[in-house]
Amino acid sequence: MRSRSKWDIAKYKTNINKGISSIIIHLKVTAFSKAVERFKYLYTTQYRMEAILICYTLEKITQTQRTALNRVINGYKDFSNKGNYSYKRKGILQEIPNIKPHNSVIIVRKRDKDKILDILKKFHATIKKFNITINSELLQCQKFKKE
Repeated sequence: MRSRSKWDIAKYKTNINKGISSIIIHLKVTAFSKAVERFKYLYTTQYRMEAILICYTLEKITQTQRTALNRVINGYKDFSNKGNYSYKRKGILQEIPNIKPHNSVIIVRKRDKDKILDILKKFHATIKKFNITINSELLQCQKFKKE
């Protein structure tokens, strides 16, 4: 029978430790994924809501109209008396909860879509809209960040 050297025993111990740690990590990951699955099925249906993703383009309108539309949607800062006084004028997006992932993309609740669509139609923007389902907390958080 061959005697094992200190090197072989240390190598064997490290292999065992690596194996045990990988098993522990695997158990933690599976436990976490099971908890996520349980949570997903228990609680997500309560917080899901219908929303509208609105994409628009301003290719067909002049620069003056684009600026006016941008001011109506996003608001602007108004200066008076040669810049001595400044006022923040609110746009439509400050009044309703929304997510703006890109320059010409807005996500709003279904009940608020008419406000946005009326403004975009008034300025003759090309509009595409999509029905989506999102987590309702996303819109609530975005509303408070903008104020």
